[in-house]
Amino acid sequence: MNSKKIEAIEVVYQGFFKSLFRVRKTTSTSIVLAEFGKFPIEHFAWGYVLLYYNRVNMVTKNRILGKAWEAQLAMLTMKKKC
Repeated sequence: MNSKKIEAIEVVYQGFFKSLFRVRKTTSTSIVLAEFGKFPIEHFAWGYVLLYYNRVNMVTKNRILGKAWEAQLAMLTMKKKC
């Protein structure tokens, strides 16, 4: 399927949930989908980004792991492999 067809299906899908809840068309689609446990992929992506950031933050508090992390970042910025 091409992307235009997928987008059209997504619009109908979202409209179905809004009509099922009998909410206004101006109600956020993300809120309606969240009620059914069907979050947009963007929410999952940001969740994983925040989870990663939190783990990195916890690792850098440990002195040895923090030094290893800093060394790897330095090598990556110089475009060298570990």
